[in-house]
Amino acid sequence: MQWIALQTQPLAEAQAADPQALAWLALQFSPHVVLLDEAVLLEVSASLRLFGGLAALLRRLQTLLAQCLPTQVLLPPATGASAELTLGRLRAARTDPQGLRTEPAQLPLHTLSAARPHAKVLARMGCRTWGDLDALPRAGVARRFGPALLDALDAALGRQPRAWAWQRLPDGFDEHLELPAHALTSDALWPALDLLLARLHTWLRLRQCGVLALELIGLLDPRRDGPTQQQLCVRTARAAPGTAHVRILLAEHLALVRLAAPVYALRLRSLQTQALADAAAASGRLLLQDHPTGSDWLSLVERLSARLGAAQVCVWQARADHRPEHMQQAVPAHTQLGALATRHPRTPPQAQGLYPRWLLERPLRLLTRQHRPDYHGPLRLLAGPQRLETSGWAAGAAQPLAQEPVMRDYFIAHNPQAGLVWVYRQRTAQGVDWYLHGLFS
Repeated sequence: MQWIALQTQPLAEAQAADPQALAWLALQFSPHVVLLDEAVLLEVSASLRLFGGLAALLRRLQTLLAQCLPTQVLLPPATGASAELTLGRLRAARTDPQGLRTEPAQLPLHTLSAARPHAKVLARMGCRTWGDLDALPRAGVARRFGPALLDALDAALGRQPRAWAWQRLPDGFDEHLELPAHALTSDALWPALDLLLARLHTWLRLRQCGVLALELIGLLDPRRDGPTQQQLCVRTARAAPGTAHVRILLAEHLALVRLAAPVYALRLRSLQTQALADAAAASGRLLLQDHPTGSDWLSLVERLSARLGAAQVCVWQARADHRPEHMQQAVPAHTQLGALATRHPRTPPQAQGLYPRWLLERPLRLLTRQHRPDYHGPLRLLAGPQRLETSGWAAGAAQPLAQEPVMRDYFIAHNPQAGLVWVYRQRTAQGVDWYLHGLFS
């Protein structure tokens, strides 16, 4: 068997090592990964041929960890024929760089986890290395220190097998992290939140998916009167390979959040994810990388909605109504993110008639001179009529429309002062009235 022991240390003193994220990354190189005390160990004998040998595998592993855990420093990895031996070499290398190649019999006794509770007693007996412990009478060692010490030594020296609880990637992301101190403001949550986002990034990378919705839960101080937790849900329209955009949205939302009580722990869980292959197919692209992952137009809509409020950023939605002033309505953009994600911003809409670029909020009644509409002078009718007519009932409504049925004849008109305008003629009991309804750019 061939084992590799990995351990990281944070760049800053205020940070903490994240063995769980390290274990998930190690799953890319072997399905046999175990968390053993402070280190992550993986058994790679079945993966050596795939990656071109032990040296090539170690190089790829170090490169991946440097990319995915930029705030952590990877200590020199150790190798060995058993998990305990590999961990012992890793511990020995902390004080002696040559410890990575130390023979099992020469390893210090404190590098064996089972011997640590008895280290002082064994040292007074002159037993300071694994070889010294192995040379003692086995019956006496078992009677004084228990059989577990000898079992651990035999497993470390490869004399007997050991069953391990292998790491498995969960189907959904749901991680809990306690804060080192109570957070009174949302800014104080970021050190722990960045650690959770790093774990989420690793989980998404291994699952080959992107997140569409996630929930951040802050567990509040139970000694205060009020709620025991505070939730924040963040949704995005497009699954992206990573957490960069999700972090931006979380920052926008948290900037507006006022904590109801001090927060002592955070919980981050995924609500909805999408496989990257499905996301690429839904967008009409062969590869998801064809889409921009930075501040594109859709990301801008999501950021503005989070910063200004959902009701402040709107998009137009078509309505089943023939009247031009009621053909569309403004709705919050966040409710239409799914439709916006599948619509390319550079694709021009199909022409549905000669409608003006600028529509007046209320039609302007025009003067009539010699049976012709007048707007900054007499208007010459160039195209029309285009009749628009509605009944007295709204589509899908239970009550009739408050307005009278509409019957209008629209024309495109022109004069040198006004340019191209959109006017309509409406017949009434008193005669014919003309109205200005739009301007062409």
